Amino acid sequence: MTYGTQYAFIVTAVNNLGTASKPSPLSNTVVPFNVPGAPVNVSAATVNAKGTIAVSWAPGANNGRAITGYQLTVNGATQNVTGTSTQLTGIADNTAVTVIVRAVNAAGTGAPSRPATATTIAPPDLTAGSATAKGFNTINVSFTTNGHGSPPTCTISLNGGGATGIGCTGQDISGGIWPATTYNFTVTATNKAGSRSYSGSVTTPTLNDTVICPRNTSGYCNTGIWTYRQPTQSGTGVRALSVGTRFKAECWVNGGGSAGATVNATPWGGKNSSIWIRFTGNGTEYFPWSWSNLDGGDNYRLLPGC
Repeated sequence: MTYGTQYAFIVTAVNNLGTASKPSPLSNTVVPFNVPGAPVNVSAATVNAKGTIAVSWAPGANNGRAITGYQLTVNGATQNVTGTSTQLTGIADNTAVTVIVRAVNAAGTGAPSRPATATTIAPPDLTAGSATAKGFNTINVSFTTNGHGSPPTCTISLNGGGATGIGCTGQDISGGIWPATTYNFTVTATNKAGSRSYSGSVTTPTLNDTVICPRNTSGYCNTGIWTYRQPTQSGTGVRALSVGTRFKAECWVNGGGSAGATVNATPWGGKNSSIWIRFTGNGTEYFPWSWSNLDGGDNYRLLPGC
């Protein structure tokens, strides 16, 4: 019978002699129902969760009987749902998913919708860039990321230390960065699908110290300025360094003959200070900062404390 057409009936009784009775009165009219029409406005979208997409749709015509559910075909596999939206889970990372929806009523399963497609998220791509020193106390680590639909967060660890946050295109890193030091680093990008990492290294430049005596008019500095085993002139002298000698500065410390005592080199154009610079030459040696100039602006705090 044709759906949508009104039908009425007349009944006549027939016996074994083939004789028909008078026909009955005309019945009331009825309309046959049919399977539902195809759902409309089907959409599929990536969800920021591992192996998940979201699907939604609107009902089509019910064709005479209420819709009782929906049949979803997902990359060829079928599952039944109620309602007009759902999330599909357990899908592989970075997988394109095609969904077709059919409505179900008392007459059966209806026509298919137009297909909709979405792709699941994947662990981020992490592409190394450059790693450079920017002066004595800053390094820059750069890289790029692709979150594949799930925005990543990024961290960096230096020389086996704990991970700290870093922008997901890299950035300058300062604080605890010192001259003449190699920093081995690991960058990790993480999103809802997983993590990826890469490692590299960068070395900061050496900070040198130079022996000075700008006003050597009396010849006081001709024999050089002494280094010591301890940061005090009352300690054991090691050797005299001539003016202009350069050495690799390692760290600084307060010293002097007593706590806070200074070495006064101002009469010869130096400084009056209690700061000493440690270096490795003839063993471990200490040199008074008063008689020297550090590269990079003569700031001893570019060095770590000893």
